Amino acid sequence: MANLMPLPKMRFTNAGRPLVGGKVFFYVAGTTIPKNTFKDRSQATANTNPVILDSNGEADIWLEMGYYKVVLKTSTDVVVWTVDGVAANANGLNIDDLNQAVTDSQAAAGEAASSATDAEESASRVDLGALDQAVTDAQAAADIAAGAVSGSVNTFFAATKAAGDTLAASLADGATVIVTADESQGGVRVRYTVASAALTAGVVDTAVMTQWERTALSKAIVTVNGALDSANVSVWEYAHLAGGYTPAGDPTTWDWTPAINAATAAVAATGGGILHFPQGDYKATRLITRTLVKWRGDGQANTYLLCTDASSTDAGVAFGSFIRKADDGTRALYGGISGMTIATAKSSVSAAQDANPNVIGLNLTACERFKFDDVAIQGFGYAGLVFARAEAGAEGMGFTNTTQDGNYNTVTSLHIISCGKFNPDEAAVWFKYKANSNKIFGLYCKPASLVAVAIPHGNDNLICGGSVESSKSIATFGKVGAVGASGNVVLSMRAEVLSGDAYVFAANSSNNTVLPGYQTGVTGSVAVLTGPNNRVITEHLNYLRVTQFPPVSSVSTLHNHGMAQLTGINGDDSYPLYVKSDQYNDGVRYPVIRLWDSNIALLAGKYIGKLEAENRDGSGGAAGIGGAIGFIAEATGGQTAITLETGTGTTRVERWRVTNAGNFNPFADNSYSIGTAALRAANVFSSQFRPGTGGPIWTSGVGTPEGAVTAPIGSLYTRTDGGAATTLYVKETGAGNTGWVAK
Repeated sequence: MANLMPLPKMRFTNAGRPLVGGKVFFYVAGTTIPKNTFKDRSQATANTNPVILDSNGEADIWLEMGYYKVVLKTSTDVVVWTVDGVAANANGLNIDDLNQAVTDSQAAAGEAASSATDAEESASRVDLGALDQAVTDAQAAADIAAGAVSGSVNTFFAATKAAGDTLAASLADGATVIVTADESQGGVRVRYTVASAALTAGVVDTAVMTQWERTALSKAIVTVNGALDSANVSVWEYAHLAGGYTPAGDPTTWDWTPAINAATAAVAATGGGILHFPQGDYKATRLITRTLVKWRGDGQANTYLLCTDASSTDAGVAFGSFIRKADDGTRALYGGISGMTIATAKSSVSAAQDANPNVIGLNLTACERFKFDDVAIQGFGYAGLVFARAEAGAEGMGFTNTTQDGNYNTVTSLHIISCGKFNPDEAAVWFKYKANSNKIFGLYCKPASLVAVAIPHGNDNLICGGSVESSKSIATFGKVGAVGASGNVVLSMRAEVLSGDAYVFAANSSNNTVLPGYQTGVTGSVAVLTGPNNRVITEHLNYLRVTQFPPVSSVSTLHNHGMAQLTGINGDDSYPLYVKSDQYNDGVRYPVIRLWDSNIALLAGKYIGKLEAENRDGSGGAAGIGGAIGFIAEATGGQTAITLETGTGTTRVERWRVTNAGNFNPFADNSYSIGTAALRAANVFSSQFRPGTGGPIWTSGVGTPEGAVTAPIGSLYTRTDGGAATTLYVKETGAGNTGWVAK
């Protein structure tokens, strides 16, 4: 199909005369959104919008891909005409068409089979839906050629990177398709001639073109190669590198190791990105993760990475890793895996674990800030998932460098099945060595009579939410001979059928916290607390223990949430219980606060607990403990008194004591008062009142006290049924119940 030669310059007229100084406005078709035009074909220099016409009514105007609305006005802004839907080329190719694509071989073949003219006109209408299937190769040419008529001339559209790129496909009968790039809208129109008899689809011997090398985008996507540059890399673009690959072969039988590793390296070399694993099974031996490369599958039930090597080991150790970083002395950063299952088998995974006793599924040694989501790991005998620092020898998982940590990784929705039976800690998820600040949200583990999570050496890791079934323990902390585990947190893990203790804290573990979820079928204890200062909080078991109270800034008027921290109660004032209410200075809002420690001995004169009010601010008085309620042993038989202490932060002393017998006594004789002249008690109810040193009394009753009330001399008696001269009595003589004189 031929087209008219375009004019070297665009000329505009009004009433048959050049429109000198006229204005040409360009908009996106159907809108008033400005759209660029250019001074030359290279699009290096954009025109002004509007374009101002010269003395001949002309201008250099080159259009980019798409449709325009064009408005022509005079120099005084009088509209001459408006035309909407102006195409960028003779075929009407626009940006939206590019999103449909050009490289789908089936669509191209259907359009090209009729004639060369039809193929040229259909070039802008074919579908880009197969971009992820590596169709930018000779298969597109071969598929079209397969249906061509012998001796005919045919055309299709192919994407290329630059002029001079070539592609050759050798067909079954010897005919050859040659693709040479030109400057045609980010691709080429390919003409080929079938010199012999018509070819039959399915008998094509396809040659693969070099994978599409992505270039960083720098402008709007208006060409086919721009659309390809924006697409994620598919592992299928490297499928020809797979061991045993043939175009008509079964992909589930190929060794994908070289293809996956080459694709990962290629993505890393261009600055990182997503490597897509479409639905299917990918068998491999040992795979390498890299910085900034994220493997993305189509879901756990659709994409499988299947390990086929049960015997190869990593350097210097007796186990091997199916997936890990390269041992190159560097740290891998910001990579990840999502939407796939990593396994030794798709079924019978318990037997597969036994058949792969020395294989780790995913080894994150020396990997930092990786992100994993919707990943299942199953059938790896040595461990499912490992976090560790890279060092030579078994501690550092066989790496030769000694400086790279495995920290700050994040995992969400992790499923672990039948993994870890043969490592020393029997752990499905193994925080092996110096693994710090990693996080797992949603761990679903069925490791078959093993430990779901073991942290022999790691700090500040978080396991939040999930369930553990048919296992021995949910988590273990620390290990004899290891440096230890500190500051790790396990929250809301459901447990069903545990053959051992749910949580085990070794002697070298400290400051770890567990808030378990629902548990049923736990054969052993909820927790075994060998290590010091660990915390387990459940419905029936509550241990709150840390080594140091937070700094002053952590307890201020700005912290209005509830808070309780305990630093190992042992009967000494230096290990207090701190309680902060949900509103500052508004009192503790709990029905019961119980101070308990099985190690406290009831020694006479020793406190068994205290509630203290502390001023840490200092702006309103001396900082320190200004008041306290204490509980003190009066004897070794369990007799307990309550003490009231007041004062300032530096001079707090005991004021009053409620004795075991119930007496309310001041701590010092003749020192403290009940009420003041300004603040008096409304009533004081008592059967007797003893002023002074406790000799005379003042009491009351019915009838005369003479012969009835025993009291010392000087006592008073008020008769409630008395009359004139018989209401008030004074004890004047005797020590018994006589000597009362009415007044």
